[in-house]
Amino acid sequence: MPVPPGFTVPQLYVEQFNANVQHLAQQTRSRLANTVTRKDQKAEVQYFDQIGQVRFNRKTTRFAATPTVPAEYYRRASHLFDWDAALEITDMADDIRMLAMPEASVVTEIVNARNRLLDSNIINAALSPAMRRDESRKTFDMIEIPAAQQVAVDYVRSGTPATSGLTLAKLIKMRSILGKSETEQLATGAPEIFFIHTQAQIDDLLNDVEQVANSRYVDVKALIDGKVNRFMGFTFIQTELLPLVNGVRTCMAYTPDTIIETVGKNDYVNVRVRYDRSDSLEAYAVVSLGGVRMQEKTISTCFCAE
Repeated sequence: MPVPPGFTVPQLYVEQFNANVQHLAQQTRSRLANTVTRKDQKAEVQYFDQIGQVRFNRKTTRFAATPTVPAEYYRRASHLFDWDAALEITDMADDIRMLAMPEASVVTEIVNARNRLLDSNIINAALSPAMRRDESRKTFDMIEIPAAQQVAVDYVRSGTPATSGLTLAKLIKMRSILGKSETEQLATGAPEIFFIHTQAQIDDLLNDVEQVANSRYVDVKALIDGKVNRFMGFTFIQTELLPLVNGVRTCMAYTPDTIIETVGKNDYVNVRVRYDRSDSLEAYAVVSLGGVRMQEKTISTCFCAE
């Protein structure tokens, strides 16, 4: 292929590599990217406004004094962090040809790593303490997910608590927690509720013959195919990136407005010659990401034994 005017051979490789990464990234999305709100972030720290719930007061007399109800005003902070990766390519001729194809293994692996990073960043923003600035007191608070929003690993609907994996009782409890959030969207069933899990939680349902076979659980019959997409108002999404501590997996359910993921800049990708490595080619990529949980009433966590 002739080199276009104004391009050197290395520049042509870089342009082709960049185009291939962007092309493949558009075709393969991260699993959780569509479950949250995404915004651009340029500064190292960016604040997102949060207004507390407002209630009206009953008016009992004419010409009554106007009631002043100060709204709670908070700002939540998203911190931007940089992530990078490099893959060294050892054979010049073979890999130059490989970089010219969108499905090339180097391009594919960089895109896959980027997508896993996006998912890990969303999980971290969802489960980590959220930094909240109280504008009235000019103070910062670290907000954890309240215990009332969590379903314990030994939760049962009745009887003696017993450690277990994912059960219908736990799903019902999570749905009840979110249903009590008093948000207008959840009350009208407008937004999707995403349930994030691993393969082990599907295994738990598959192993429960009673629940799969019983005609009362019609939707669970989808498990005959070894998977479930929708059940009890949840959209099931599988990822193996959820934290596992001492044999207990943290799963979660939330609505799209619960979490904001921020992107600092479009992905930077480059191919460069490593003169210190026998003139081998190195593929390099940088991603800047942040995020924050905006509210706790629309998220629920569930602990499952594995």
